[in-house]
Amino acid sequence: MWTSDFSLDSFLLDVAAGGGAEQAIYLMASFGGEAASNAAATAEVQWMQQRLQERAAALGWPPARVAEVLSLFAFAADAVGQWGGAAQWIPQTLALWPQNVTTLRVPGALSVPVTRLDGEYTVIPWPSEPSQGPATIVDLGNGCGAAAASAPAAATRHAAPGAAAAGGGAALLSFPSGADGRPVAPCTFAALGAVAQAANASVAVLFPIATKGAAQAASLAPAPQPGQFPPLAMPNCTSNSTSCAESLSIPLTVISMAAGLRVRASLQAGASLEATLADVPRHAMELAVDHAGAARQVGWRKFATLRMLSWAAQFEGYNSRVAANLTRPATTVVAFGPTKMKGKEGVLVNVTLPSRAELAQAGSVGRIVLDMALGCQGPLDETCAVWDRVVTLAACCSRQDGGGVGGGVGGGVGGGVGGGVGGGVGGNCSEFELGRWITPFRRGVGRWLTDVSPLGGLLLQPDAQSRCSLRMTTDWWASAWYPSLSLRFEAAASPSAEQRAHDGREVSPAGAGAGADSAGADPPSRREAEAGVESWGPSASATPLFRGGKFGPDYNNNRTVRISPPPGATRAALYAVITGHGSDNNGCGEFCPTEHVFRFAGTNVSVAYADAGDFWGSTFTVAEGTIPSQHGTWQFGRDGWFDGNKVRAFTADVTDLVVAGGGGAPVEVRYWGLYKGQTPHPTTSPGVIIMWSWVAWW
Repeated sequence: MWTSDFSLDSFLLDVAAGGGAEQAIYLMASFGGEAASNAAATAEVQWMQQRLQERAAALGWPPARVAEVLSLFAFAADAVGQWGGAAQWIPQTLALWPQNVTTLRVPGALSVPVTRLDGEYTVIPWPSEPSQGPATIVDLGNGCGAAAASAPAAATRHAAPGAAAAGGGAALLSFPSGADGRPVAPCTFAALGAVAQAANASVAVLFPIATKGAAQAASLAPAPQPGQFPPLAMPNCTSNSTSCAESLSIPLTVISMAAGLRVRASLQAGASLEATLADVPRHAMELAVDHAGAARQVGWRKFATLRMLSWAAQFEGYNSRVAANLTRPATTVVAFGPTKMKGKEGVLVNVTLPSRAELAQAGSVGRIVLDMALGCQGPLDETCAVWDRVVTLAACCSRQDGGGVGGGVGGGVGGGVGGGVGGGVGGNCSEFELGRWITPFRRGVGRWLTDVSPLGGLLLQPDAQSRCSLRMTTDWWASAWYPSLSLRFEAAASPSAEQRAHDGREVSPAGAGAGADSAGADPPSRREAEAGVESWGPSASATPLFRGGKFGPDYNNNRTVRISPPPGATRAALYAVITGHGSDNNGCGEFCPTEHVFRFAGTNVSVAYADAGDFWGSTFTVAEGTIPSQHGTWQFGRDGWFDGNKVRAFTADVTDLVVAGGGGAPVEVRYWGLYKGQTPHPTTSPGVIIMWSWVAWW
């Protein structure tokens, strides 16, 4: 983390950009131990400070900017292991939060175990159970070359002299690296793994060698701007597989250039060496202190970058803003506290909601907000479920004195909402999706506020209380989560910049449309409303439009409805919650960018999720609630969602398309879901789009 220029540069750019963490202070120290020398700790911290100063200057910032950014860092001279008194809680807390450090031990070449990097997702297969026994090391030389894109050819070339000796052993492979420490294209980690696998190795130990060309390119490259980072080379798999990991059956690990060269030199000197891969438990190396002064875990160390610290700061900035928003005056209905969500029923409760008249009297008719928090079996991240799952909140409401609420609602949604909610609401009640979230990979620190005011017409009555059944579910067979939920009815107020913050979606520019699937030239188009709909308050009613389905050749069939504005309607908004899941040969729906076009009386309103598949896509949404440093592939952008975050609705003001001047006449609405501007035609089993879409009326 500290020796890599890429790690330091990316971290400093994050710090400079702020990202909602402008008030964060970074305290750097050497852990040492009880017997550690404070002189050695001071020297190590001074080296850290020097590295930050060097890289800040290398970014091309003016001296004043360098000083401003570095003023956010503090450095402790004494070893953390020797801290006592009021600071003693820090080493004690770090000791209570052990983390496994992946190491490589090579007696005779490396005097102490060296840290290794595993599992750069879809790049390096994760060695979930690396061999604990020693494996003889065979040096296969440079694993990259002109034929790096053809792994079998490379394997034959490099492994032929010692293929038999490599059987069951550890293959040592070097590779020319760029500034980011990854293979220079066209070479990839996947090709290196194939070289080792073809040589019958049981594990591949890789190390970078910075090339002169790469060093020159790095020195001549312009300094990236805040928020911009060098792209990462992805594997060039030749199969139809969506992950290179599926074509490799041995683990890969990466060590530093210095460690790799020492091992190579010992082998060249005639030494016989054995390598042992191990996971060594040790104290945590970082913690965060939140706005309330409480210590928090920072997450899982999955990438060799100091951005782990800036992500933690951004997330704590987000949490402080959530806490501030929760101090706003509100009428709160607590649905349930931390409750185990497991099985097909999930968490099922009945609640009574106040009438609009009661809310108006209390001054709480401005917004309807879902306050949802996600917890785990225990207080630490290691007690959380491992996989990311879709969480849905289904609702159906009726008047407390009998009768229905709002407009009609269709059936269930794939992935967790379907059938009746039950609980005695009444036979005329049909459930609908009120909220959607995605769980993180093995972290339990999420809390999100979701404005669902456009669905107010399905929840509230003007002069009578509503009785609602709420059911929160995820995949019934999955490990349990412990969610909490409250409904907040807040006072009328203009939405803050935080509430309107851009959430990673790219809205189609004027002129974009349904492409080849539309008749004739593209009709006029409009952008999502950046403000306005959020300040309208709870809707009076809502009309359902379209649902999702399998994202294949038939997805866009029969996608036309006619709607009529209800009597007295003066405003209307499109409200759609759209996420893609599964994976076909195009990566759809999870990792492929999709576009969704709603045509109202000849005018398109559309949204495109361009972040899907971007390697660092989710990291730019930490300040908006994405839980950082998860245990899995959290950093990838997804199709309309991010791991460990709420799913945000797409909203657009369509008043002039369905209300103004229409005199209550029916309006035709058409919908397309598109991949690369066309109806998708995957060659493998298609993914799924989960969608609930409405026109809300005021």
